[in-house]
Amino acid sequence: MVGTYSFICFSENFRGKVQIKGERRIKIQIHSSDNNYYHHIKKGDNNFFIEDDGSVKAEIHYVPMGNKQLLVDKTQVSEELKGEGVGQELVKKMVDFARQEGKMVMATCPFAKKELENHAEYHDVLTSGV
Repeated sequence: MVGTYSFICFSENFRGKVQIKGERRIKIQIHSSDNNYYHHIKKGDNNFFIEDDGSVKAEIHYVPMGNKQLLVDKTQVSEELKGEGVGQELVKKMVDFARQEGKMVMATCPFAKKELENHAEYHDVLTSGV
């Protein structure tokens, strides 16, 4: 059958996507999972980010607020990664980091704030103020 088809394969350690037009394979993406993350997220100075060929493709930025709080003020995802759940992965990474460091998280970034508030599993690190 002629047309465009997408097949997504999930396993414990890999997520893949293959797009097929007619009988030719057009695009294959494989993402290795690292602690339940599908993208390799790196730690920077007050941020977590995903890069490709030296270019930052997605980022969550935070500002330390004293010894006990982290303020998330920015989340950005490039057009090419939008729709892949990258923003959610960055928020999850931020929450995991806060738990490891014994800190609370608040957000002025609308996306991060919504994610933190809408996921009950993040409420243990969520705070609304100083």
